[in-house]
Amino acid sequence: MYTTKQDVTADTIGTPADTEARPKLWMAHMRIGFGILLLDTLVVMGYLLLTPADPHRPLLWVMVAIWCVGAGALSVVASVNRTHIEERERSLRAELAGTDELTGCSVRRVLGQHMDQEIERASRTGRPLSLLMIDVDEFKTVNEEYGRVVGDRVLMSIGAILLANVRSFDVPSRLGGDEFALLLPEIDTSGAVVVAERICRDLAGSGEVRVTLSIGVSGLNPSMPTAERLVAEAGMALDQVKRAGRDAIAVRSPGPLLTW
Repeated sequence: MYTTKQDVTADTIGTPADTEARPKLWMAHMRIGFGILLLDTLVVMGYLLLTPADPHRPLLWVMVAIWCVGAGALSVVASVNRTHIEERERSLRAELAGTDELTGCSVRRVLGQHMDQEIERASRTGRPLSLLMIDVDEFKTVNEEYGRVVGDRVLMSIGAILLANVRSFDVPSRLGGDEFALLLPEIDTSGAVVVAERICRDLAGSGEVRVTLSIGVSGLNPSMPTAERLVAEAGMALDQVKRAGRDAIAVRSPGPLLTW
């Protein structure tokens, strides 16, 4: 199966029960600490109101102010940590479900699983199978000039375009960073180029920042029908595009390398 990083499983990230229990336990400790601090503050304030002649009154008011500031800081820390925990839980649920949280595309693990299945089916039936390997051109420059928030919106836009240009059994995937892939069963390399051109055309007319794509296309080689070979040939086509200046589509097939 085509994978280049460890699969995400319950064993590698902890069980769902562990994942839920740790944040809940931490929040319980925060609530207890906040409750004790609030109770101490109320006791001191009650004492101050009932004993106005106490010579230590100014000092006690200072203590109340310090405690109130501490309670406020504790509340802010708890709120920030809770937001972080919720974001991590959403990301974890998405990855366990096989979906990239930012773009809505499949994760690499799911692509590998589908690729194995589709290669076995294509080898058995003699039907075509194609793969697009997609890189966002100069994406590092986009992050540096416009910031990561805009960079994320660019990736979200690309994910939406991929999802809008696929059939129910195609597999759009985010491999990581600015790298995407699209597995196209029942389509030969000529048809895959048509899909790639449509994706590039849709991207050119969308988004707040103009970006282009470099795309390598490969078709399943009947003499060597493996995921490794399919990915390697799409990668070679993609490298050819990058060496030629980016913003193009190249096809790697059993015949010569073709470039658009």
